[in-house]
Amino acid sequence: MKNLDQLEGEYALKRVQEVAKLNKFNDKYHTLVENLPSMILTSGLGQTLTFLLAGAKKSPQQLDSKDSAEACLFLDISDWLLKEVKIYNSSKDLLTCVVEGSKAEYMAAQYYTLRIVHWLKRLSNAYVKKPTAGETET
Repeated sequence: MKNLDQLEGEYALKRVQEVAKLNKFNDKYHTLVENLPSMILTSGLGQTLTFLLAGAKKSPQQLDSKDSAEACLFLDISDWLLKEVKIYNSSKDLLTCVVEGSKAEYMAAQYYTLRIVHWLKRLSNAYVKKPTAGETET
């Protein structure tokens, strides 16, 4: 049986590899995932999810991970919370669950989001980010 870190790592690796393979919005995805923890801690999970939806310019039901970096990251978080760790026992979209759920569910969702984003961020550095002028490729 795998522990939570292993499950998070496995899930995040799969998602980041999909972004890298798509090679459509790598830089944008990397920038978003780099900044997401501070956004969550500053503005809260609900506001951060709303920011991602606004950037995707679609409702949660219309999102496709191949459309934009914002859509992809929203779905990465949504699938993790709703399908993997199952914070909410609902068939509703993640944003609806966050705004309608209990305080305990919100706190758990934020905690597990920060954990998975940590993995996405580190793996994005390895698989998605392109070296800048001052960095060397290894």
